[in-house]
Amino acid sequence: MRRLPLRAAAVVATALMASVLSPIGSADAVDPSLPPLWQAYQDDFVFGTFGDWSSDQAKQHYRTSSPANALKLDSQIGRNNTTNASRTAYTAEVARITADTSLTEEQRAAALQKANENVVLAPTDGPGQSETILKAIQAYNASANLPEAEKKVVRAHVLAWHGGQQPNYFFANGFTFDAANPNYASPATMLARLDNYIRLMMEKYAKYDDIIYSWDVVNEPVDDYTGQIRNNADAQVGQWGTVFRRPDLDGDPDARLYAESAWVRQAFASARKWSDANNVDWKLYLNDYQDSNKPYEPKLSQTIKVMKPIYAAGDVDGYGMQGRLAWAAPGIDQIKKQIDLGLTVADEISVSESDIRSDFEPNPDYNPAEPTRRVTEADLSDPRGQWPAYGSCSWTNRAAANGNTFDVCNSPVRRIPAWGTAANDALSSSPDIMRKQADFTADYMDLLLSYGDKMKAYQIDGLSDSATFNRNDGAQLWTGDAARTEKYSFFAVLGAPAREDLREALAVDPGAQAQYTPESWAAYSDVRRAAQAVVGQRIYDLAAVDAVKNATAAVRSSTAALVKPSAGQSRPGVKATLTVLSRPTPAKAGKVAVRLVPVGASAGTVRGGAVVLKTTGPRKVTRVAVVRGGRAVLALPALKAGTYRVNASYSGSADYDALKATTIKNLKIVGRR
Repeated sequence: MRRLPLRAAAVVATALMASVLSPIGSADAVDPSLPPLWQAYQDDFVFGTFGDWSSDQAKQHYRTSSPANALKLDSQIGRNNTTNASRTAYTAEVARITADTSLTEEQRAAALQKANENVVLAPTDGPGQSETILKAIQAYNASANLPEAEKKVVRAHVLAWHGGQQPNYFFANGFTFDAANPNYASPATMLARLDNYIRLMMEKYAKYDDIIYSWDVVNEPVDDYTGQIRNNADAQVGQWGTVFRRPDLDGDPDARLYAESAWVRQAFASARKWSDANNVDWKLYLNDYQDSNKPYEPKLSQTIKVMKPIYAAGDVDGYGMQGRLAWAAPGIDQIKKQIDLGLTVADEISVSESDIRSDFEPNPDYNPAEPTRRVTEADLSDPRGQWPAYGSCSWTNRAAANGNTFDVCNSPVRRIPAWGTAANDALSSSPDIMRKQADFTADYMDLLLSYGDKMKAYQIDGLSDSATFNRNDGAQLWTGDAARTEKYSFFAVLGAPAREDLREALAVDPGAQAQYTPESWAAYSDVRRAAQAVVGQRIYDLAAVDAVKNATAAVRSSTAALVKPSAGQSRPGVKATLTVLSRPTPAKAGKVAVRLVPVGASAGTVRGGAVVLKTTGPRKVTRVAVVRGGRAVLALPALKAGTYRVNASYSGSADYDALKATTIKNLKIVGRR
């Protein structure tokens, strides 16, 4: 359910228009006339981006953002293997300890161990670095004098991860790494280092508590294929899993998972302890992803197992999903299952870096009875391993299209053959592909909205098809060409909260028909029927969004206008006239106004209630609008040539009786398309 009253912006007197599949519009991506996406969701959850917050487009449509890389480990401690700040401090401390002749052997050993555990943060106030970004957001909020509900905010990403942005030296004794002879620190040392690092991070960033609202504590801990903690034997290298690897537990997968995820539990315990110590109320998240070209299991169930003891300890608040999806897979049912499982080990959910790929289609060769696996060089000689004949399994193309398109054999999806191996702006902005992306996106947003106050944030990755992580895949809401135009999916996202409002308006039960006057009930029924024809329609343009908002306002107005008969009391009626504001033709839309005038001795201006307009002739059209200042303005689509009989009915109000459907004008349309 929606948690706040209907937004005033949703009550607009625009036409109730059927959504049709039309060519992509020409509005620029930063067109100020377009409703901001974040405002559409402000009563539901915070809406924003994973990436840069500072462009005009981002400021218009996004409220929350996550610096994609600036808060990761390498950006906080430095990347240099020999001159990093932790290494420098360590060597100085070792020299001091070694020179101190007053220490016993036990004291020296303890001091050396402590030196091996202490982490030193690097400065982060240079161009593009984390504090520069955060201070710029604070300054923007202050200079724009924004109220609390409109200030730009930050989801901080991430304290502990895997791979190249976790410098190998952080996991080595002495804070320097030799690939030929890796000297990994012990698990105990790494737990202490992790605690020290998180302590420093919580202390350092507490001063940005006015804009930071959550932290991704751990990101992507579990391997896609094995369901175990990532380690150096996995395709996506995980240094944590290498340090904590327990081959003695290979025969007991659950025991192995628990033992090797000790660092995950430590990360959350430290984040809770040190955020509390710094009096900051940050929500703590485990953030994970599921690629659309792989089955969700075993990774999903194994991740839930990792989270259970953390949730039981009270150290995790949220389950984060990156939301990297595709219209072809997974289905909405699978995503719902993921969310429901996540809510067994967390109190809230968020989507952190979403996109909806357009380049995949269902794989006709997928065999769910066989395992899905990474492509290998052996597939080069397998005639099945040549895309597109066997899904997207292709050793030759494995690095193409961001490296996450041709890397999987026996995938549920494959790249559309006509797409090619790179970006394809023409295909990603074609009506058929845009419609498929938009329809899936609409269903996805409906699902997220259905979780009410459990759903806290939605961030989409980047700014366009070419300015996002999956930049070759038609995965964004804006096209990747120079025009950067809104795709159908933009309007599907924009319209989802409005459609949820309409569902709620239609769900209101006014009670038995018998308690109302026949005229007001008939008018109310007309409005409901017109609105029900809209609520299930797909949204591909702004007119369809406005039609849904208009229908919502009309349903609420006609419900409020239901009249109970009162003995000895009568209300004046109204008569209706029609004025053509701009005559429709076969080639263009038009606009009309229905004016309501009190009949008899009554004076005053008719306000409230709803007008339903219907045409009969070469084309049947139904429109509905709220009465304001004695009239209702309704948009008409382009109409075939011919003569139309225009009928109007009025739902009535507290001051005026309802008007049954009556012919108010014959409208002649001439011309050719």
